[in-house]
Amino acid sequence: MKTKSLFLFILGFSYLSLAQSFTTGVVNLSSTPGLAMSVKLDIGSNVTMTLVGPSGRWFALGFGAGNMEAETDVVGVHSAGTLSSFDAKLIGYAAPVADALQNWTITSNQVVSGVRTIVATRPLDTGDANDYTFSAEEGTLSLIWARGSSNSFSYGYHGSSNRGVVNATFTPLVTSSPLALQLFLDGYYIYGSNPASMRAARHTNLIESGSANPGANTDVDLITVELRSAANLNVVAYSVSSILQTNGSLQCTFPAGAFGNSYYIVVKHRSSIPLWSANPVTMSGSTTLNFSNNSANAFTDGSVAPMKTLVSGLYGTRLGELNGDGYLDGVDYSTFESNVYSSAYGGLFLLDGDLNGDSYVDASDFAVFDYNSTIGSYEQRP
Repeated sequence: MKTKSLFLFILGFSYLSLAQSFTTGVVNLSSTPGLAMSVKLDIGSNVTMTLVGPSGRWFALGFGAGNMEAETDVVGVHSAGTLSSFDAKLIGYAAPVADALQNWTITSNQVVSGVRTIVATRPLDTGDANDYTFSAEEGTLSLIWARGSSNSFSYGYHGSSNRGVVNATFTPLVTSSPLALQLFLDGYYIYGSNPASMRAARHTNLIESGSANPGANTDVDLITVELRSAANLNVVAYSVSSILQTNGSLQCTFPAGAFGNSYYIVVKHRSSIPLWSANPVTMSGSTTLNFSNNSANAFTDGSVAPMKTLVSGLYGTRLGELNGDGYLDGVDYSTFESNVYSSAYGGLFLLDGDLNGDSYVDASDFAVFDYNSTIGSYEQRP
């Protein structure tokens, strides 16, 4: 009987938003030039195997064994064309024997430049005594491999240089890369609040405008977060928009492609000077960055502090940049003045000139604009 349990090493670490799917990544079986072999096993509700080897000879892979012991579950590439007996087992130190039930479904079988790539799927537990039982968990799995010693599809003795044993490790399959930010907007901050809080500007504005879907009563405003590689700062690798909460928290979820890479984090708000992280940040399964309690996390060229001190130990982005040129100055005033008129006579809400989050653009907002424009605030970046 070949059904065996995957020998698990529980790692004691959980990634956010990565439940139930695991992968070995690409496992190098052999790097011999012209005869290289590799495998990748992805486990979720099913097993998906990507097996790569030379196109001109047979090769095989076995699961959960350290040698050619009898009853080991294997897959065998034994034909230049259709693989009618791909699912097999070992009976000892001899050629594999095809299983009566072929439980692997080959979804792709391609040959390019002497390299054969096979993609096949099957259930974790097929119920077949001849098949290895996989588990959707973290752990290690011993794999044995072999290939023909010459260009032939007839199974035969492979020799010592055409076989091996490799341990593959299953880790959570990354489907996203979460980022938790802590951020305050200077004009929205409620002085004297404890714990520190901001006005729920977005929620209040939508209520005032009669919206049937004003969102949560902790919604402050929409924030766009960009990831930019240090190798090319002018190119946005990834961008997402999320709702900032009254306690300063902002949760962003980036695609899996961001995972493991380092980026400058750029925070943008419709009325704010863009804020850059002081250094590139490596994206992991639980990346955090706090701008609100550590101004050193914001990039500065040393001329004007990129963040405003709200109270001791609490910092906020500077509001009042209304025309998108990266400078907070008198040029923005015409937009602010237009918003004052629209707010008073047009009954409009969610205006960029609402710099304190009270739904209206008036003299109370001018105080925020005046302070930040007078000191010459501008976007500071690497």
